Amino acid sequence: MFDIFKQDIKIGDKVKLYLTTGKEPEGIVVSIGENFVLLQANDNTQNRFFDKLIGGWEVILKINTEVFEEKTRSIEEKFQKKEILEAATSLRQKLDRVNEFIKPNANIIDVRGKRLLLLTKNIIK
Repeated sequence: MFDIFKQDIKIGDKVKLYLTTGKEPEGIVVSIGENFVLLQANDNTQNRFFDKLIGGWEVILKINTEVFEEKTRSIEEKFQKKEILEAATSLRQKLDRVNEFIKPNANIIDVRGKRLLLLTKNIIK
C-alpha cells in the first residue's frame, strides 16, 4: 500500500493522513522515505509517520511540480552564484595582498618556496 502512497503523493503536497489509531494529521509532505512520510504541520512542527500506521490519505493540495522544481532550481542557482561571487572576491583580495609585494605583470615565479601563477590585474578585475 505504501508504494501506492508514494505514487500519489509528492514532496510539497498538502495531505491529510488517516491513521490506524484514528488520528487524522494533516500537513505538507517534507520527505518520503522507504517506509515513512515526514509531514510539517501549520505550526512548523515535523512529524514522521511510518507506513504501518497509515490506513489512508487525502490530497488536500497538489503542488505544481514544474513550478516547484523551477523555483527550487532558481534558488539553487542564486546560492551557487553567491558562493562563486564570494570565492572570486576572496581570491581577488588574496591576489591583491600578494600583488603588494610582487609586480602585477609577473609570470610564474617562486614566492616563499611556493610557485604562483599571476595574471595582470586587468584580467582578474
